[in-house]
Amino acid sequence: MHAVLLSNSAITFFFKLVSSVISFFLLALITKSLGAELSGYYFLFIATLLFLNSISSLGMNNILVKLIAVNLDYSKQSSIFFVLLKYILISSFLVSVVLILYKLILGFSFFSGGRISEYLVLLAIVLPAYSLKLLFSSYYQAKNRVFLSMFSFGLGYQCLLFLLLVVLEPTSVRDVLLLFVLSVYIILIFIFFIFLRDSHLVKVNQGFRETFTMSFPLLVSQVVSQMSIFVVQFILAEYSSPTDLSYFSVCQRISILLSFLVIAINRVISPMFAKVCDKKSTEELQSLIIFSNRLLFMFSFPLFTLIIVFGENILELFGPQFIDAYPTLLVILSAQFLASLIGTMNFLLQMSGHQKQFSLSVIYCSLFSFLLAIILIPNFGLSGAALTTFVSLTSVSLVSCFVVLRKLKVNPFKIY
Repeated sequence: MHAVLLSNSAITFFFKLVSSVISFFLLALITKSLGAELSGYYFLFIATLLFLNSISSLGMNNILVKLIAVNLDYSKQSSIFFVLLKYILISSFLVSVVLILYKLILGFSFFSGGRISEYLVLLAIVLPAYSLKLLFSSYYQAKNRVFLSMFSFGLGYQCLLFLLLVVLEPTSVRDVLLLFVLSVYIILIFIFFIFLRDSHLVKVNQGFRETFTMSFPLLVSQVVSQMSIFVVQFILAEYSSPTDLSYFSVCQRISILLSFLVIAINRVISPMFAKVCDKKSTEELQSLIIFSNRLLFMFSFPLFTLIIVFGENILELFGPQFIDAYPTLLVILSAQFLASLIGTMNFLLQMSGHQKQFSLSVIYCSLFSFLLAIILIPNFGLSGAALTTFVSLTSVSLVSCFVVLRKLKVNPFKIY
Protein backbone atom coordinates (compact mmCIF):
# COMPACT_ATOMS: atom_id res chain seq x y z
CA MET A 1 0.00 0.00 0.00
CA HIS A 2 2.92 2.33 0.74
CA ALA A 3 4.28 1.77 -2.78
CA VAL A 4 0.90 2.65 -4.29
CA LEU A 5 0.64 5.74 -2.09
CA LEU A 6 4.16 6.86 -3.02
CA SER A 7 3.68 6.23 -6.74
CA ASN A 8 0.29 7.90 -7.01
CA SER A 9 1.36 10.77 -4.74
CA ALA A 10 4.40 11.38 -6.95
CA ILE A 11 2.20 11.54 -10.05
CA THR A 12 -0.31 13.82 -8.33
CA PHE A 13 2.54 15.92 -6.96
CA PHE A 14 3.88 16.43 -10.47
CA PHE A 15 0.53 17.54 -11.87
CA LYS A 16 -0.14 19.73 -8.84
CA LEU A 17 3.30 21.30 -9.24
CA VAL A 18 2.55 22.07 -12.87
CA SER A 19 -0.85 23.46 -11.88
CA SER A 20 0.69 25.60 -9.12
CA VAL A 21 3.32 27.03 -11.45
CA ILE A 22 0.69 27.87 -14.06
CA SER A 23 -1.56 29.37 -11.37
CA PHE A 24 1.35 31.44 -10.08
CA PHE A 25 2.16 32.94 -13.48
CA LEU A 26 -1.55 33.34 -14.22
CA LEU A 27 -1.97 35.51 -11.12
CA ALA A 28 1.20 37.44 -11.94
CA LEU A 29 -0.17 38.10 -15.43
CA ILE A 30 -3.52 39.28 -14.04
CA THR A 31 -2.00 41.60 -11.40
CA LYS A 32 0.38 43.13 -13.93
CA SER A 33 -2.39 43.57 -16.50
CA LEU A 34 -4.95 45.07 -14.12
CA GLY A 35 -2.74 46.61 -11.44
CA ALA A 36 -2.93 46.08 -7.68
CA GLU A 37 -6.24 47.91 -7.21
CA LEU A 38 -8.33 46.42 -10.04
CA SER A 39 -7.00 42.90 -9.46
CA GLY A 40 -8.56 43.15 -5.99
CA TYR A 41 -11.98 42.89 -7.65
CA TYR A 42 -10.89 39.74 -9.46
CA PHE A 43 -9.73 38.18 -6.19
CA LEU A 44 -13.01 39.07 -4.48
CA PHE A 45 -14.92 37.48 -7.37
CA ILE A 46 -12.99 34.22 -6.92
CA ALA A 47 -13.45 34.30 -3.13
CA THR A 48 -17.21 34.80 -3.57
CA LEU A 49 -17.36 31.95 -6.09
CA LEU A 50 -15.61 29.58 -3.68
CA PHE A 51 -18.01 30.54 -0.91
CA LEU A 52 -21.07 30.00 -3.11
CA ASN A 53 -19.66 26.68 -4.29
CA SER A 54 -19.43 25.52 -0.68
CA ILE A 55 -23.23 25.92 -0.55
CA SER A 56 -24.13 24.56 -3.98
CA SER A 57 -21.95 21.42 -3.66
CA LEU A 58 -24.05 20.30 -0.64
CA GLY A 59 -20.98 18.77 1.02
CA MET A 60 -21.18 15.83 -1.41
CA ASN A 61 -17.69 15.94 -2.93
CA ASN A 62 -15.95 14.04 -0.14
CA ILE A 63 -18.98 11.78 0.34
CA LEU A 64 -18.60 10.84 -3.33
CA VAL A 65 -14.95 9.88 -2.74
CA LYS A 66 -15.99 7.64 0.15
CA LEU A 67 -18.88 6.01 -1.76
CA ILE A 68 -16.75 5.29 -4.82
CA ALA A 69 -13.76 4.02 -2.80
CA VAL A 70 -15.76 1.33 -0.98
CA ASN A 71 -17.85 0.29 -4.02
CA LEU A 72 -15.92 -1.97 -6.40
CA ASP A 73 -18.67 -2.28 -9.04
CA TYR A 74 -17.51 -0.03 -11.91
CA SER A 75 -21.02 0.52 -13.31
CA LYS A 76 -22.38 1.46 -9.91
CA GLN A 77 -19.50 3.90 -9.37
CA SER A 78 -20.44 5.85 -12.50
CA SER A 79 -24.12 5.71 -11.64
CA ILE A 80 -23.62 6.95 -8.07
CA PHE A 81 -21.60 9.84 -9.45
CA PHE A 82 -24.28 10.69 -12.01
CA VAL A 83 -26.96 10.78 -9.31
CA LEU A 84 -24.89 13.16 -7.17
CA LEU A 85 -24.13 15.25 -10.25
CA LYS A 86 -27.87 15.81 -10.78
CA TYR A 87 -28.30 16.87 -7.14
CA ILE A 88 -25.49 19.42 -7.38
CA LEU A 89 -26.65 20.70 -10.77
CA ILE A 90 -30.07 21.48 -9.28
CA SER A 91 -28.66 23.08 -6.11
CA SER A 92 -26.14 25.24 -8.00
CA PHE A 93 -28.83 26.36 -10.43
CA LEU A 94 -31.06 27.39 -7.51
CA VAL A 95 -28.23 29.36 -5.90
CA SER A 96 -27.61 31.10 -9.23
CA VAL A 97 -31.30 32.00 -9.54
CA VAL A 98 -31.24 33.48 -6.03
CA LEU A 99 -28.19 35.56 -6.99
CA ILE A 100 -29.87 36.97 -10.07
CA LEU A 101 -33.08 37.75 -8.18
CA TYR A 102 -31.06 39.45 -5.46
CA LYS A 103 -29.29 41.51 -8.10
CA LEU A 104 -32.54 42.52 -9.81
CA ILE A 105 -34.65 43.19 -6.71
CA LEU A 106 -32.32 44.34 -3.94
CA GLY A 107 -29.09 45.29 -5.62
CA PHE A 108 -25.65 44.40 -4.33
CA SER A 109 -23.98 47.15 -2.37
CA PHE A 110 -20.92 45.79 -0.62
CA PHE A 111 -17.26 46.38 -1.45
CA SER A 112 -16.28 49.96 -2.11
CA GLY A 113 -19.54 51.35 -3.44
CA GLY A 114 -20.91 48.10 -4.85
CA ARG A 115 -18.63 47.64 -7.87
CA ILE A 116 -18.80 43.86 -7.42
CA SER A 117 -22.44 44.12 -8.54
CA GLU A 118 -21.16 44.50 -12.11
CA TYR A 119 -19.97 40.90 -11.97
CA LEU A 120 -22.83 39.26 -10.06
CA VAL A 121 -24.47 37.86 -13.21
CA LEU A 122 -21.14 36.30 -14.21
CA LEU A 123 -21.02 34.64 -10.78
CA ALA A 124 -24.47 33.18 -11.35
CA ILE A 125 -23.47 31.92 -14.81
CA VAL A 126 -20.21 30.24 -13.80
CA LEU A 127 -21.31 28.71 -10.47
CA PRO A 128 -23.06 25.55 -11.84
CA ALA A 129 -20.14 24.75 -14.15
CA TYR A 130 -17.57 25.36 -11.42
CA SER A 131 -19.41 23.14 -8.92
CA LEU A 132 -19.79 20.29 -11.42
CA LYS A 133 -16.15 20.58 -12.45
CA LEU A 134 -15.04 20.03 -8.85
CA LEU A 135 -17.39 17.05 -8.50
CA PHE A 136 -15.76 15.46 -11.55
CA SER A 137 -12.41 16.00 -9.84
CA SER A 138 -13.61 14.14 -6.73
CA TYR A 139 -14.97 11.30 -8.89
CA TYR A 140 -11.67 10.76 -10.68
CA GLN A 141 -9.80 11.18 -7.39
CA ALA A 142 -11.73 8.23 -5.93
CA LYS A 143 -10.94 6.15 -9.02
CA ASN A 144 -7.21 7.04 -8.79
CA ARG A 145 -7.23 8.62 -12.24
CA VAL A 146 -4.79 11.28 -11.18
CA PHE A 147 -4.45 13.33 -14.35
CA LEU A 148 -8.19 13.67 -14.94
CA SER A 149 -8.72 14.56 -11.28
CA MET A 150 -6.12 17.33 -11.36
CA PHE A 151 -7.23 18.46 -14.82
CA SER A 152 -10.81 18.86 -13.57
CA PHE A 153 -9.75 20.47 -10.31
CA GLY A 154 -7.80 23.39 -11.74
CA LEU A 155 -5.09 22.44 -14.20
CA GLY A 156 -7.39 22.46 -17.23
CA TYR A 157 -9.08 25.83 -16.88
CA GLN A 158 -5.89 27.51 -15.61
CA CYS A 159 -3.93 26.46 -18.71
CA LEU A 160 -6.73 27.57 -21.01
CA LEU A 161 -7.26 30.88 -19.20
CA PHE A 162 -3.53 31.61 -19.27
CA LEU A 163 -3.42 31.06 -23.05
CA LEU A 164 -6.50 33.24 -23.60
CA LEU A 165 -5.03 36.05 -21.50
CA VAL A 166 -1.72 35.95 -23.37
CA VAL A 167 -3.39 35.93 -26.80
CA LEU A 168 -6.24 38.40 -26.18
CA GLU A 169 -4.50 40.72 -23.65
CA PRO A 170 -7.63 41.94 -21.80
CA THR A 171 -7.29 45.20 -19.88
CA SER A 172 -10.49 45.26 -17.80
CA VAL A 173 -11.72 43.14 -14.90
CA ARG A 174 -14.88 42.23 -16.80
CA ASP A 175 -12.92 40.91 -19.80
CA VAL A 176 -10.71 38.77 -17.54
CA LEU A 177 -13.76 37.34 -15.77
CA LEU A 178 -15.51 36.60 -19.08
CA LEU A 179 -12.47 34.58 -20.17
CA PHE A 180 -12.49 32.82 -16.78
CA VAL A 181 -16.15 31.80 -17.25
CA LEU A 182 -15.47 30.63 -20.81
CA SER A 183 -12.49 28.53 -19.66
CA VAL A 184 -14.48 26.79 -16.91
CA TYR A 185 -17.30 25.85 -19.29
CA ILE A 186 -14.98 24.55 -22.01
CA ILE A 187 -13.17 22.29 -19.52
CA LEU A 188 -16.45 21.04 -18.04
CA ILE A 189 -17.79 20.08 -21.47
CA PHE A 190 -14.54 18.29 -22.31
CA ILE A 191 -14.55 16.31 -19.04
CA PHE A 192 -18.23 15.44 -19.42
CA PHE A 193 -17.63 13.87 -22.84
CA ILE A 194 -14.77 11.81 -21.40
CA PHE A 195 -17.08 10.58 -18.64
CA LEU A 196 -19.82 9.61 -21.12
CA ARG A 197 -17.31 7.77 -23.31
CA ASP A 198 -15.93 5.69 -20.43
CA SER A 199 -19.07 5.06 -18.37
CA HIS A 200 -21.86 2.52 -18.36
CA LEU A 201 -24.76 3.63 -16.20
CA VAL A 202 -27.03 1.28 -14.27
CA LYS A 203 -29.84 1.96 -11.83
CA VAL A 204 -28.67 2.49 -8.24
CA ASN A 205 -30.54 3.16 -5.03
CA GLN A 206 -28.84 6.38 -3.93
CA GLY A 207 -31.64 8.59 -2.68
CA PHE A 208 -31.23 12.26 -1.92
CA ARG A 209 -32.29 11.95 1.72
CA GLU A 210 -29.76 9.19 2.43
CA THR A 211 -26.94 11.04 0.66
CA PHE A 212 -27.76 14.42 2.15
CA THR A 213 -27.89 12.91 5.65
CA MET A 214 -24.27 11.83 5.18
CA SER A 215 -23.15 15.04 3.52
CA PHE A 216 -24.97 17.57 5.71
CA PRO A 217 -22.27 17.78 8.43
CA LEU A 218 -19.69 18.39 5.69
CA LEU A 219 -21.95 20.98 4.06
CA VAL A 220 -22.19 22.91 7.32
CA SER A 221 -18.46 22.70 7.99
CA GLN A 222 -17.40 23.76 4.48
CA VAL A 223 -19.89 26.64 4.37
CA VAL A 224 -18.70 27.92 7.76
CA SER A 225 -15.06 27.38 6.78
CA GLN A 226 -15.43 29.21 3.47
CA MET A 227 -17.42 31.94 5.17
CA SER A 228 -14.55 32.58 7.58
CA ILE A 229 -12.18 32.92 4.61
CA PHE A 230 -14.62 35.10 2.66
CA VAL A 231 -15.35 37.32 5.67
CA VAL A 232 -11.63 38.09 6.09
CA GLN A 233 -11.43 39.33 2.49
CA PHE A 234 -14.77 41.12 2.68
CA ILE A 235 -13.87 43.00 5.89
CA LEU A 236 -10.41 43.81 4.52
CA ALA A 237 -11.99 45.23 1.36
CA GLU A 238 -14.48 47.29 3.38
CA TYR A 239 -12.09 48.70 5.99
CA SER A 240 -8.92 48.91 3.94
CA SER A 241 -8.57 49.06 0.14
CA PRO A 242 -8.65 46.87 -2.99
CA THR A 243 -4.85 47.19 -3.06
CA ASP A 244 -4.52 45.61 0.39
CA LEU A 245 -6.91 42.88 -0.74
CA SER A 246 -4.61 42.21 -3.71
CA TYR A 247 -1.59 42.03 -1.39
CA PHE A 248 -3.41 39.61 0.89
CA SER A 249 -4.66 37.43 -1.97
CA VAL A 250 -1.25 37.19 -3.61
CA CYS A 251 0.35 36.18 -0.28
CA GLN A 252 -2.32 33.52 0.09
CA ARG A 253 -1.64 32.18 -3.40
CA ILE A 254 2.12 32.04 -2.81
CA SER A 255 1.63 30.25 0.52
CA ILE A 256 -0.68 27.73 -1.12
CA LEU A 257 2.36 26.55 -3.10
CA LEU A 258 3.31 24.85 0.18
CA SER A 259 0.12 22.85 0.19
CA PHE A 260 0.38 21.24 -3.24
CA LEU A 261 2.17 18.19 -1.81
CA VAL A 262 -0.50 17.90 0.87
CA ILE A 263 -3.20 18.07 -1.78
CA ALA A 264 -1.33 15.48 -3.85
CA ILE A 265 -1.09 13.07 -0.91
CA ASN A 266 -4.64 13.73 0.25
CA ARG A 267 -6.09 13.05 -3.19
CA VAL A 268 -4.43 9.63 -3.11
CA ILE A 269 -4.71 8.78 0.57
CA SER A 270 -8.38 9.72 1.13
CA PRO A 271 -9.73 6.63 -0.69
CA MET A 272 -7.12 4.53 1.17
CA PHE A 273 -8.30 5.97 4.49
CA ALA A 274 -11.87 5.03 3.57
CA LYS A 275 -10.90 1.43 2.73
CA VAL A 276 -8.70 0.93 5.81
CA CYS A 277 -11.32 2.44 8.13
CA ASP A 278 -13.94 0.23 6.52
CA LYS A 279 -11.77 -2.78 7.49
CA LYS A 280 -11.24 -1.30 11.00
CA SER A 281 -7.49 -1.97 10.85
CA THR A 282 -5.86 0.37 13.39
CA GLU A 283 -2.37 -0.93 12.71
CA GLU A 284 -2.66 -0.39 8.97
CA LEU A 285 -4.13 3.07 9.54
CA GLN A 286 -1.24 4.10 11.81
CA SER A 287 1.23 2.86 9.20
CA LEU A 288 -0.45 5.00 6.53
CA ILE A 289 -0.33 8.08 8.78
CA ILE A 290 3.36 7.62 9.58
CA PHE A 291 4.29 7.24 5.93
CA SER A 292 2.29 10.27 4.80
CA ASN A 293 3.68 12.40 7.66
CA ARG A 294 7.23 11.60 6.57
CA LEU A 295 6.51 12.60 3.00
CA LEU A 296 4.86 15.83 4.09
CA PHE A 297 7.77 16.97 6.25
CA MET A 298 10.49 15.91 3.80
CA PHE A 299 9.05 18.02 1.00
CA SER A 300 7.29 20.85 2.84
CA PHE A 301 10.21 22.08 4.94
CA PRO A 302 12.66 22.75 2.05
CA LEU A 303 9.97 24.62 0.10
CA PHE A 304 9.00 26.59 3.22
CA THR A 305 12.64 27.66 3.65
CA LEU A 306 13.00 28.51 -0.04
CA ILE A 307 9.98 30.83 -0.05
CA ILE A 308 11.17 32.60 3.12
CA VAL A 309 14.60 33.27 1.60
CA PHE A 310 13.34 34.42 -1.81
CA GLY A 311 9.96 35.79 -0.72
CA GLU A 312 10.62 39.40 -1.73
CA ASN A 313 11.86 38.33 -5.15
CA ILE A 314 8.75 36.21 -5.67
CA LEU A 315 6.45 39.07 -4.65
CA GLU A 316 8.22 41.43 -7.05
CA LEU A 317 7.06 39.24 -9.96
CA PHE A 318 3.52 40.53 -9.30
CA GLY A 319 4.69 44.14 -9.38
CA PRO A 320 7.27 46.19 -7.44
CA GLN A 321 4.64 47.48 -4.97
CA PHE A 322 3.90 43.93 -3.78
CA ILE A 323 7.24 43.78 -1.92
CA ASP A 324 5.51 45.72 0.87
CA ALA A 325 3.46 42.59 1.58
CA TYR A 326 6.50 40.49 2.63
CA PRO A 327 5.66 40.54 6.42
CA THR A 328 2.14 39.39 5.57
CA LEU A 329 3.59 36.59 3.46
CA LEU A 330 5.71 35.35 6.39
CA VAL A 331 2.69 35.08 8.70
CA ILE A 332 0.43 33.31 6.19
CA LEU A 333 3.26 31.06 4.99
CA SER A 334 4.02 29.91 8.55
CA ALA A 335 0.36 29.06 9.07
CA GLN A 336 0.23 27.15 5.80
CA PHE A 337 3.36 25.20 6.74
CA LEU A 338 1.88 24.05 10.06
CA ALA A 339 -1.45 23.23 8.44
CA SER A 340 0.33 21.28 5.69
CA LEU A 341 2.08 18.99 8.15
CA ILE A 342 -1.13 17.89 9.89
CA GLY A 343 -3.80 18.63 7.28
CA THR A 344 -4.37 14.98 6.33
CA MET A 345 -6.18 14.48 9.65
CA ASN A 346 -9.08 16.58 8.35
CA PHE A 347 -9.57 14.10 5.51
CA LEU A 348 -9.13 11.10 7.81
CA LEU A 349 -12.04 12.24 9.98
CA GLN A 350 -14.26 12.64 6.92
CA MET A 351 -13.33 9.23 5.52
CA SER A 352 -13.71 7.40 8.86
CA GLY A 353 -17.32 8.37 9.54
CA HIS A 354 -16.54 11.20 11.95
CA GLN A 355 -17.98 13.96 9.78
CA LYS A 356 -19.98 15.34 12.69
CA GLN A 357 -16.92 15.82 14.92
CA PHE A 358 -15.01 17.40 12.05
CA SER A 359 -17.91 19.72 11.28
CA LEU A 360 -18.19 20.84 14.90
CA SER A 361 -14.47 21.61 15.07
CA VAL A 362 -14.69 23.62 11.83
CA ILE A 363 -17.71 25.55 13.11
CA TYR A 364 -16.16 26.44 16.48
CA CYS A 365 -12.78 27.38 14.99
CA SER A 366 -14.40 29.40 12.21
CA LEU A 367 -16.59 31.31 14.64
CA PHE A 368 -13.50 32.15 16.68
CA SER A 369 -11.70 33.29 13.51
CA PHE A 370 -14.73 35.37 12.56
CA LEU A 371 -14.63 37.17 15.91
CA LEU A 372 -10.91 37.78 15.48
CA ALA A 373 -11.53 39.22 12.01
CA ILE A 374 -14.12 41.66 13.35
CA ILE A 375 -11.71 42.83 16.06
CA LEU A 376 -8.34 42.78 14.28
CA ILE A 377 -8.95 43.80 10.66
CA PRO A 378 -10.71 47.17 11.23
CA ASN A 379 -7.93 48.12 13.67
CA PHE A 380 -4.84 46.61 12.05
CA GLY A 381 -5.80 46.20 8.39
CA LEU A 382 -3.58 43.83 6.44
CA SER A 383 -1.70 42.66 9.56
CA GLY A 384 -5.00 41.83 11.25
CA ALA A 385 -6.08 39.80 8.23
CA ALA A 386 -2.80 37.87 8.29
CA LEU A 387 -3.12 37.02 12.01
CA THR A 388 -6.74 35.95 11.55
CA THR A 389 -5.69 33.69 8.68
CA PHE A 390 -2.95 32.14 10.84
CA VAL A 391 -5.50 31.13 13.46
CA SER A 392 -8.02 29.97 10.85
CA LEU A 393 -5.55 27.73 9.00
CA THR A 394 -3.97 26.05 12.03
CA SER A 395 -6.80 25.67 14.53
CA VAL A 396 -9.00 23.22 12.60
CA SER A 397 -6.11 20.86 11.80
CA LEU A 398 -4.91 20.87 15.42
CA VAL A 399 -8.38 20.06 16.72
CA SER A 400 -8.70 17.29 14.10
CA CYS A 401 -5.45 15.77 15.36
CA PHE A 402 -6.77 15.52 18.90
CA VAL A 403 -10.08 14.06 17.69
CA VAL A 404 -8.17 11.42 15.68
CA LEU A 405 -6.07 10.61 18.74
CA ARG A 406 -9.14 10.19 20.93
CA LYS A 407 -11.60 8.56 18.52
CA LEU A 408 -9.42 6.41 16.25
CA LYS A 409 -6.71 5.56 18.80
CA VAL A 410 -3.85 6.41 16.44
CA ASN A 411 -1.10 9.01 16.81
CA PRO A 412 -1.54 11.74 14.16
CA PHE A 413 1.89 13.27 14.87
CA LYS A 414 3.95 10.09 14.58
CA ILE A 415 6.64 9.97 11.87
CA TYR A 416 8.50 6.77 12.78
